[in-house]
Amino acid sequence: MARTYAGVLGALAFTTALIRGLIQGGGTESTLGISLVCLAAFGLIGLVAGAVAEATVENDLRMRIRNEQR
Repeated sequence: MARTYAGVLGALAFTTALIRGLIQGGGTESTLGISLVCLAAFGLIGLVAGAVAEATVENDLRMRIRNEQR
């Protein structure tokens, strides 16, 4: 789940920054540089968010299984 979140958020941030640079008429190198920074930053954010979500789901499933066994 963490890798999926990282991939989706990173790709979304890259695309958004790229489109923003194209609309505002930024230079190719600076637009790609900013887009890559956004890709890395939001990829890391997505990785953390996905890991937290995965841990939350696993914890909830463990609790449900324990409660059903009682």
